[in-house]
Amino acid sequence: MVDGFIAMVAALTAFRIDPRVRDYLFASHCSQEPGYRRAAGELGLHPMLDMDMRLGEGTGCPLAFRLIDAATRVCNEMGTFAQGSIDNSGFVDIREQP
Repeated sequence: MVDGFIAMVAALTAFRIDPRVRDYLFASHCSQEPGYRRAAGELGLHPMLDMDMRLGEGTGCPLAFRLIDAATRVCNEMGTFAQGSIDNSGFVDIREQP
């Protein structure tokens, strides 16, 4: 998890040493520090949060980890219509629409 300007510059440095590092990076929040957006842009990272922070204490990480955890739980634990006894006979499957 990349949180803040210093961590983003460190991530960019690691990327320049070995571009494969990019596949393991997640940006937690968009720092207001000058240069952050440029470094994130060069890495192709899009922060999950933009809370107008400039604290430098890793404050975006706990929130971003909660989002990742919630998304993982939705993917792994959400029940199906059948499991929830939901009648979907009147639903339109938008995946089949032109």
